[in-house]
Amino acid sequence: MAAYFEYLIPLFIGILCITSSKTLIRDSDANYMKKVSTIRRAGWVLVGVGAILALAKYFSH
Repeated sequence: MAAYFEYLIPLFIGILCITSSKTLIRDSDANYMKKVSTIRRAGWVLVGVGAILALAKYFSH
C-alpha cells in the first residue's frame, strides 16, 4: 500500500475539495456559487487523476 500512497494524495485532496467546497470561501462573496462549483470541479478532476494514477501503477506490475 505504501507504493500507492503518493498516487492517492490527489484523490484525498479532491475528496476534501468536494466535501468542503462551501466552507473554503466566504458567503458574502459576490460570485459565491461560481467559486463553489469551480472548487468542486477541481476536486472531481483531482479524484479522477488520483484514481487513474493509482490504477496505472496497480496494473503496470
